[in-house]
Amino acid sequence: MHPASVVRSEQMMMTLQNTGLKEFPLVIKGDVQGSIEAIAGALDKLGTDEVRARIVHSGAGGITESDISLAEASNAAIIGFNVRANAQARTAAEALASRSATTTSSTIWWMT
Repeated sequence: MHPASVVRSEQMMMTLQNTGLKEFPLVIKGDVQGSIEAIAGALDKLGTDEVRARIVHSGAGGITESDISLAEASNAAIIGFNVRANAQARTAAEALASRSATTTSSTIWWMT
């Protein structure tokens, strides 16, 4: 798996807009609920008629294998803020990336 990208939320929305998607599913994990709410609010404000983020799941705590499975099932990317993926999650993400035709579903975006 390629190293996770560090991106700004504006860059993420531009990337999504360029793919032609109307709605982009996301799993958001953060260190505390307040951070998650702030990220969700910022993504909502960045949405346009062309593209909008849809939060499939959000929660406080590290990225787990369950988060990777949910992202795979819903074709979502994962946004992590001040959290890490546990070993099982990293292994699952690597396995998903190796068999996925697109990298979008296996991307973990680290926000700073």
